[in-house]
Amino acid sequence: MAVLKSVFLMVTLFLATSCAAPTSDTEEVLKTPPECVGQRVCSTRPEGYDLLEEKINSLLPEVLLKDYADRNGPETRLEPPKLSPKSDWHNCPYETKTEPWYVYYRGENNTKTEIIVQTKLFQQHVESVVCAYKHIDADSHVQCFQDLGVSDAFGMRSSCVTTTATRTLYVFDVEKNVVIQKPFEVPACCKCRVTYT
Repeated sequence: MAVLKSVFLMVTLFLATSCAAPTSDTEEVLKTPPECVGQRVCSTRPEGYDLLEEKINSLLPEVLLKDYADRNGPETRLEPPKLSPKSDWHNCPYETKTEPWYVYYRGENNTKTEIIVQTKLFQQHVESVVCAYKHIDADSHVQCFQDLGVSDAFGMRSSCVTTTATRTLYVFDVEKNVVIQKPFEVPACCKCRVTYT
């Protein structure tokens, strides 16, 4: 009787696990690296991405791969963060970097995960430009255009603001099992904003 119960339990467990609805939730495919938690973009290769790479490569059109190689050559260069020249800091100091994006989190509380195509065959390195806020006096009313006479005396204040541009990247849609293009907001410039007080 104990053997029969054991066999029945094993069959029930097998059916429950094999007949369960498949999930395509990205959270089960990729594990978010600790340094990416709470961030909009993850440029660290997440655990589990290797399992998707072969599938993604099989979905990329050959013409796209050929075009990619023609445009970018055999190697693309990643650039570590680089600070703007100090001689230009009277305007807005900025930092540029070129890095691979693996995951982009959208929506309120970053709940929608987009898997960016980033394989050995097809790499999409993203250049971003952000204000170097650690070098900007947050309490100053004149953060930029300092040589142009922008000041409180004229009822003006200036501040450095990071602005974005839209860039289209290829993403892997887990639910539809396709590679598609989607627009993404990329930090592109550190501009000087002048307002009247």
